[in-house]
Amino acid sequence: MKMKDALKKKGMFVKKLSNQGEFFRKRWEHKFASALSASQKKKIYMDQFLWHAFSNKIDMIAHNMAQNAERKKKFLFNDETYNYSPLYVTVPKNRNDIHSLKDLEGKKMIVGATSNAAVYLDKYNQKHSNKIDVVYAGQGADDATTQLKTGRVDATLATPFSIDFSNQALKFQQKTVGDIVINSKVYFMFNKKDEKLKSEVDQAIKKLKKDGTLKKLSTKWLGEDYTVQN
Repeated sequence: MKMKDALKKKGMFVKKLSNQGEFFRKRWEHKFASALSASQKKKIYMDQFLWHAFSNKIDMIAHNMAQNAERKKKFLFNDETYNYSPLYVTVPKNRNDIHSLKDLEGKKMIVGATSNAAVYLDKYNQKHSNKIDVVYAGQGADDATTQLKTGRVDATLATPFSIDFSNQALKFQQKTVGDIVINSKVYFMFNKKDEKLKSEVDQAIKKLKKDGTLKKLSTKWLGEDYTVQN
């Protein structure tokens, strides 16, 4: 089956742009892999990345993944953390009555259903007689922002850099308040059997930390160095 037909079968909208393949490949490579040297690109088979992006085999997950007991039962995590994800109580910018989880008792807080924030709040409520009404986001990537904007919930948990991105893109403004609630280490996730890939990724992260590349990328894209604990 041709690539175009395979993508359509997956329910994707496909449009053919003649003689533009090289342009888009170079653009993708510049955007996502400009920090890699030629030897590093060769070692990780950079020329095959576009194919793997549309295949059914996933070797590694990179999505701000923190460890928890349930995930560790099913997946393999690498040993070397590459980022920290400090979560703060986050509210609409015009609210001044909420500064901590204590202020949210009797109020609604929205988080992702499978997130570490959800796990943390579940434990918090067990210790505090379920005083926070936890709502789970589900209607698209912007559901938490939409519910905050409309007043259906009072707060969420978010990182400063994600709120900076949101505030730059949307008219609705938010702010983080108080101290860090959770400061999770961020890892990659692998198939349980893929110890070799996990080890190679750990070595690559150590190298990127040592030569300062990881710090530069964090500062460039996230505004600060989140490769170290805040």
